[in-house]
Amino acid sequence: MKKVVSSLKLRGSYGQLGDISSLINAGSYYLSQSTLSNVAPTSTNWLFNTVRQPYVTAGSLVSADVTWAKPSMLDFGIDAGALDDRLQITFDWYRRRTKDLYGPTEQYPGILGINPPQRNNASIETKGFDLTASWSDNIGKLRYNARLIFWQL
Repeated sequence: MKKVVSSLKLRGSYGQLGDISSLINAGSYYLSQSTLSNVAPTSTNWLFNTVRQPYVTAGSLVSADVTWAKPSMLDFGIDAGALDDRLQITFDWYRRRTKDLYGPTEQYPGILGINPPQRNNASIETKGFDLTASWSDNIGKLRYNARLIFWQL
């Protein structure tokens, strides 16, 4: 009787690292107090001797607790070959969680007169699986391969 299972491999991995992309998307590698902005006299309601006056505004507060986001990835998989490796099956299940994404914070009272700081208060999770089945064989001198791929996010 011929051996049915030609190969079998179990895989697993876990990793975690720092991700600065949420800070880059916010417009800066380094968080700092924004510069003061001038507001043109035509858009103000401040009058002095019946003439509209320019004024200066501050951008927003900066949180001293901001860190990089922390993505982590967990993956389990199996690779199997059968019938002299003519049938190949690969399955992967994965989960990616990203914690401490840079996002908006609670609203402060309007009397503060400045935007509240953004903080590391958001997270996201992605999970799913990939399943690939392929068949490779020969018919005389003709070699062929068929592959099916299924996935879900």
